[in-house]
Amino acid sequence: MPSMHLQLFLMKYFVKAMYQEEATFTFLRETFPRLGEAKLKEGIFIGPQIRDLIKDKYFNMLLQGDEKTAWGSFKFVVKGVLGNRRAQKYGELVNNLV
Repeated sequence: MPSMHLQLFLMKYFVKAMYQEEATFTFLRETFPRLGEAKLKEGIFIGPQIRDLIKDKYFNMLLQGDEKTAWGSFKFVVKGVLGNRRAQKYGELVNNLV
């Protein structure tokens, strides 16, 4: 499976697991106003939107607890496994995400 498809798949399940009443979900609504409510709830994003979220420090500050841990693992997998250069311990990165 191509790396971009894996990234979109992982992002989809990350967003679906988020609490929709939390500030982080509201932040997603405000950051991507042209993204429909149904697409947002289903976690359907495109690559540039995911890259913007990875770079956004405010989004990272809003996350708490398990969501923050999962987001950190997601970022490491995107950068260390799905990027141009694969990390030496990419198996550990994937296991941490799971």
